Amino acid sequence: MKKNMLFVGIISLMIIISGCKTISELYGLEPAADGDFVALEEIKVETPAEETPPEIPEDLAGDEPPSEEAAEEPAAEEEPSEQPKETTAAKVLIVKETDLVSLKPSVQDPDQDELTITYTSPLDSEGAWQTKYGDAGEYTVSITASDGQLSTSQDVLIIVNKKEEAPTIDSFSPEDTSLQASEDSELEFSVEASDLNSDTLSYRWSVDGEEAGAEKDITLTLDFDAAGDHTIVVSVNDGTSDAAKEWSLEVANVNRKPALESFESVTVKETEQVVLSPVAEDPDGDELSFKVDSGKFKEEDGSFVWETNYDDAGTYTITLSASDGTDEVSQEIQVTIENVNRPPVIEDIVLG
Repeated sequence: MKKNMLFVGIISLMIIISGCKTISELYGLEPAADGDFVALEEIKVETPAEETPPEIPEDLAGDEPPSEEAAEEPAAEEEPSEQPKETTAAKVLIVKETDLVSLKPSVQDPDQDELTITYTSPLDSEGAWQTKYGDAGEYTVSITASDGQLSTSQDVLIIVNKKEEAPTIDSFSPEDTSLQASEDSELEFSVEASDLNSDTLSYRWSVDGEEAGAEKDITLTLDFDAAGDHTIVVSVNDGTSDAAKEWSLEVANVNRKPALESFESVTVKETEQVVLSPVAEDPDGDELSFKVDSGKFKEEDGSFVWETNYDDAGTYTITLSASDGTDEVSQEIQVTIENVNRPPVIEDIVLG
């Protein structure tokens, strides 16, 4: 066969797809003998055989040459033969992200020439492509076989479907998920998350089921009503799936001291009553008790009463205290008892 003949090749594609078990079922393909590949249909590109000289009919054969009229008739123009197409219609291959695609063309050359096989991106020089997350889409690749003079190409449409994966929480703070804290304090919570599909992530924080934030981190303020057990949860969503992290929190009560209203100085006269009626509030709502540091007072209906007499004139400093059972607050009160002059008393008369 002459060297300038059109390269005649037969290309069949062998495809390895890691993790995809249904390609043969989808396309009606049969496994190759070695069990490693799935063969697509063979594509043959051939050129017409060389034309042989036309035979001369017997009735035109003889010793006499054809007449001049016949010799002068122009020969009919032959239409050029149609050349074979160099590129055939694309085949379709459907895979998922992270699948390994490997195209193995089987090529024959009628002239037994040494062939060179090339692939277009994203296939490598060996016809392989390890897909990854984020590669979802359609890719048309070409496989070309060349004998150095002529070449034949085959297009393959590779459809990479998205392989959905849930987001992952890579790190979180606090690292301890069983926490203890006290009222009147703050705690910082944060997470770092990622998504293999490169999806946009959203965050939702909740404390005891109540929404507490929508960022990657939150600051939890524990007020004086926070004593008790709580659950903090963060949920990371990629639009399809969620990943969550949970903390348990025990908040200890912090006692707040009662507040005692201030007293003005008290001034009475001898034989009058000194009455101290304490007024106080406890921010925690604790029950309060009161006391004074003088035994001269008696408690009557929540007040402290001192029945003064004619011997009590003077100035006294009385300490009044209020207690919630844990903490105590005190106040000093100045009590002044003024002397009351009494007329003299004739106790006896002695005859002189």
